Amino acid sequence: STLQHTATHCNTAADLRLQSVHSDSGSSTTRMRLLADPRSLSSESLPSAVHSTKSNHTGDESVINVKVGLFSDGPGDIQLWMAPVKSQERMREKIVEYLPPHPRSQWPLTANILDPVRLALVCSGPKHVLQTVLWFVNSQETTGLTVTRVKNKFLLSECEVQDGYRDVALNVLFEDKPSGLKIIAEIQVHDLELHQLKLRMHKLYKVKRAHNPSLI
Repeated sequence: STLQHTATHCNTAADLRLQSVHSDSGSSTTRMRLLADPRSLSSESLPSAVHSTKSNHTGDESVINVKVGLFSDGPGDIQLWMAPVKSQERMREKIVEYLPPHPRSQWPLTANILDPVRLALVCSGPKHVLQTVLWFVNSQETTGLTVTRVKNKFLLSECEVQDGYRDVALNVLFEDKPSGLKIIAEIQVHDLELHQLKLRMHKLYKVKRAHNPSLI
């Protein structure tokens, strides 16, 4: 497929701008419980492609370093950044952004919150970013997660990208079969160098988005 060819040959961030990554159905990552509770991670719970893990904590986020065998050029490193569950206060603040006259101000406004639980995957270069996305798209039955959207921010114009930052974001749907309950989540796939820049930008981002000082 075009995506497979691109994932094999893409080597620069500029290449990512030239490729379309889009799917209406697809896959996910290493089980929804990683998104909700990173402490549940064990070598048994990871895909067979994962060779090793190492955990640490950075602020509110848990960071797990894994070596995986998903890439065409051999085993490579991925960082799994587990963020805390989005707070009710932050979700209320986000809903306000979609009040009229916003073009997406349709009831229920909560339908615009697509990341109540979220996970970031940091890859060593653009080629690994694309190959990781490809793995998600091809693995939904194995992981039990369905990809409902793939948003490639490398394709967007400057005015469409918040603060100029680019990554590939996937929304995945998890359904608990016995109860029928479902939850939507977000998986962000980042290039390592860009993610390091994002970490330095984050404090400014929190100030920019806050509607009052208590939210900083």
